[in-house]
Amino acid sequence: ALETTHITSPEDAFCVAKRFIQDDDREVFLVILLNTKNRVIAVHRAHVGSINSSVVHPREIFKSAILNNATSLIVSHQHPSGDPLNIVS
Repeated sequence: ALETTHITSPEDAFCVAKRFIQDDDREVFLVILLNTKNRVIAVHRAHVGSINSSVVHPREIFKSAILNNATSLIVSHQHPSGDPLNIVS
């Protein structure tokens, strides 16, 4: 269960994010919300963008954290192209 997932490393965070966005064909911006023991309490899709961009307002990130009483958060997004260096400026 998601609520028992304990984040202790970047790899743990990657595994959580991968469950939610690995097969999407558009950029998805996730907010992974944690409690005081770094256990996942919720995962929020803050934005679904286009095939090469995702613009997220900080308000959407912090809103989900506040509403879920999170003590910390991790943000994540994927590159549908599979190329992490494919950055649009």
